[in-house]
Amino acid sequence: MLKYSLNLVFRSKLRTFLTSLGITIAVVLLSLIIFGMNGFKDVITNEFTSRFKPNEIIVSSTNFLSIVAPMGETEGEEEVKEPELMTSALVKEIQVDSRVSKVVPAIMINGMQLRLDGNDKAFSPSFPFGWDVPGDSNYFTGFDGEKTVLDSGEAFVSEDVVSFFKTSHDEIIGQTLVIEVAPSTLLSNKTKTQIDKEYRYKIVGVIDSGSDRSDALITTGDAAEMLAQNGGFINGQEYLDEIGYDQLFIELNNEDDVNNFREEISEKYGLQAFSADDVLEFLSLITNAITFVLIFFGIVSAFVASIGIINTMVMSIYEQTREIGINKAVGASNYQILYIFLIQSGVIGLLGGLLGLTIVLAVTIIADPFVVDMLQEQGFSAERYFSLDPLIILGIIIGCIITGVLAGIYPAIKAARLDPVKALRF
Repeated sequence: MLKYSLNLVFRSKLRTFLTSLGITIAVVLLSLIIFGMNGFKDVITNEFTSRFKPNEIIVSSTNFLSIVAPMGETEGEEEVKEPELMTSALVKEIQVDSRVSKVVPAIMINGMQLRLDGNDKAFSPSFPFGWDVPGDSNYFTGFDGEKTVLDSGEAFVSEDVVSFFKTSHDEIIGQTLVIEVAPSTLLSNKTKTQIDKEYRYKIVGVIDSGSDRSDALITTGDAAEMLAQNGGFINGQEYLDEIGYDQLFIELNNEDDVNNFREEISEKYGLQAFSADDVLEFLSLITNAITFVLIFFGIVSAFVASIGIINTMVMSIYEQTREIGINKAVGASNYQILYIFLIQSGVIGLLGGLLGLTIVLAVTIIADPFVVDMLQEQGFSAERYFSLDPLIILGIIIGCIITGVLAGIYPAIKAARLDPVKALRF
């Protein structure tokens, strides 16, 4: 029966090929969506996990980190605790906790632009940070410089800054970086204390910040002094007492303490805290949602393809009506006729799926190096993008067969119910 069904399928090769193209298109669409989104998820996940360890927590007083639900949510009408300032005193209080290995505060510097001394060209907008982390830290994907730890009056610049000024690592290291107030924009305006203010730092290294925008790093002490002068504070210490740090990077001794410690930070200080798991969970949620939406369009394509299979099978019944009558006359049962046509439609689905996967395999092999190059240009440390999962491939093949069989149910039932006498007279 299988041999006979295959013979019927390949009797009209062109029609079988054209019919299977609908399934092929659906498979190409679905496969590229699934493998592409899986590759995107892997790239983002690898990028993040290479920067942040499972035992690290990032704390902020602002809501821009509210991609995760705040821990210690209140019930009923209980008021949410007002966030405390992340001052030096708070940093010391957290640091003395026996579960804490180290606390590294960070200060974001807004509304500034970068220049090289003697060069009027300005890198703007820029995102300098006050952050006391070594240049060879895992937060960066690469480092080149005279020293890995900054002293007051020194700075690291990013690869973007090096490219902007069309220079090299050797040439820019040793030069003077000028950080000055950027021209007024819709979001910021110069104040009297900022006019003609500029701050000079010796460049001692170049960091590769990957996909992040960390254009320059100076010590937190220098950053506090800069912002104190711009804001009219007496000195950097007063700025930290009144304004505080923007972020705290906390490393714990034990990964198992992360969840409890994060909840305590939120409940005790009212601060936003998240770990690597929170971000990865959020990224997974977003990519899965996008994948499901895109897969819907692939399913619509598969539905359209199944209509094509139904049409082909109905046409096949009309062409084979007399042949069906002969088969029934020699003893073929209705179930056997049903199976013959279901096998035909299933094989058409299988052929479309195999052709689609072949095209997808060729496309991913050809496109992968180009996608990796584009990702690396954007700062991602990807070595491979597309990753074909054998289980997904097997699932797609089975799905194609099932689609073909489902599309062939109506024509197969129609063929099985033919009256053999009327069929022989057709």
